[in-house]
Amino acid sequence: MIFIPDQPGIQRTIILPFPPDINHRRITRENILVEMQGLAEDLLKLYAFLRDQREYHDGAYDELAKRLNELPAVVGLGFFQDNAAANQTDVALSNGMSIRGYAAPLAGSIVGIAVKSNDARTAGSLTVKPTINAVAGSITAVLDGDNMTATFTQQDGGTDVFAAGDNLGATIITTAAWLPVTADVDVVVGVIYSGRFT
Repeated sequence: MIFIPDQPGIQRTIILPFPPDINHRRITRENILVEMQGLAEDLLKLYAFLRDQREYHDGAYDELAKRLNELPAVVGLGFFQDNAAANQTDVALSNGMSIRGYAAPLAGSIVGIAVKSNDARTAGSLTVKPTINAVAGSITAVLDGDNMTATFTQQDGGTDVFAAGDNLGATIITTAAWLPVTADVDVVVGVIYSGRFT
């Protein structure tokens, strides 16, 4: 039996046929013709079995390929801010082109956010949040006394969902005590696309 993980619309298991019963006979002069005929029949059964095995395995590989092709891939959207100042409130981060974020090419959902600073936090805290059309999502990643250089947060798909054409961005919050203000911060928002190009 070949196991394939659950996926809507895809058969989970493919049952392989059992090998045929082949009788092992002692051939003598008296029964050679009868036994040769029986051996030929057994060989035909074995050939049919091997042919079916090939068909079943081909079917299994097709199902597996289909399953892998339909697995959602996590895509990372990059943002940054150099010399992160203290006392910021929901300031949009740049993606290198603008602070408007990325236009989603397909529908999908946000599944994670990560932040990394080139300088370790020494005071205060820094929080980053993903956004959909400038509205904050459900998760944050925070640099503080526990995570001073890098951290990430994940969530299941389907919580913060977006449609094709929505703007996907990230914002930063820093406390008044945040140090160092020379820190360069990189942020990645993880998304999965559930739609398909037609």
